[in-house]
Amino acid sequence: MKIEAKGPNGEISVDNDWVTITRKNLRSKLTHGYDGEKRIAISSITAVQFKAVGKYGSVMGRFNKSPESAMGPATGFIQLVVLGSQESKRGLSAAQYDENTVMFNNVGEPDFEKVRDFIEKRIIELRQPASTTVVQEVDIADQLLKLSQLRDQGILTTEEFEMQKAKILNK
Repeated sequence: MKIEAKGPNGEISVDNDWVTITRKNLRSKLTHGYDGEKRIAISSITAVQFKAVGKYGSVMGRFNKSPESAMGPATGFIQLVVLGSQESKRGLSAAQYDENTVMFNNVGEPDFEKVRDFIEKRIIELRQPASTTVVQEVDIADQLLKLSQLRDQGILTTEEFEMQKAKILNK
């Protein structure tokens, strides 16, 4: 499964293992200084910061709902916090320069919510401990030794010993 969302300063796509941030337009070149893509393993993402579109962005979006308007002014963002990184804590203006942040407006917001929800779900799944089944192997020789000791102590008769021995050897 792959989920994608496009914003004015880049695109983000997610599959089960990777998040890819792609920058191709002039605005990306101005804010990030490069064109290309960055791939981040979901297993290395520690958090997702999501700032929904504010009132101003929602009002502006009512006037233009065309697909092209997804590239219009952005008032929301999704930011991936990765082990060892320092995310921007100064809001929208600083977030636009962060390499792990993609901006969006109200037209693109539903797609970015899907991306956020998917990443958070995968983070939880990856943090779950793998279920393990403990198989206890009992050494046959130990069982036979214990049985013979019980027989020698007179706790088991020879017939009981032979019956239990047959059960152990036929398993």
